Amino acid sequence: ISYSFYPSYCRLYGVAYKTLPLNDAFEIPLEALEAETAAVIFPNPNAPTGKALARSRIESFLSLHPETMVVVDEAYVDFGAESCVPLIGAYPNLLVTQSLSKS
Repeated sequence: ISYSFYPSYCRLYGVAYKTLPLNDAFEIPLEALEAETAAVIFPNPNAPTGKALARSRIESFLSLHPETMVVVDEAYVDFGAESCVPLIGAYPNLLVTQSLSKS
């Protein structure tokens, strides 16, 4: 369970998507993503759980999956997550937005 409009955006633009459930700790299980995943989008911190992925975990994922486009939606970053903006120069597969919602 995460920001519910991502599937709506995918349907609107005709993009195939797959949802990934949170793990038992209510965290996004990046390690569970398939190697051939073209792109991933997630809020950080997560909405509605409020849990944030450490920037180091996101950076590890970026390093291991240079062909996967990673979109980090930081609409609520001011509530306790580390921004991934400092990583943009090092990872061409990273896009950081600071709102895809109405916050």
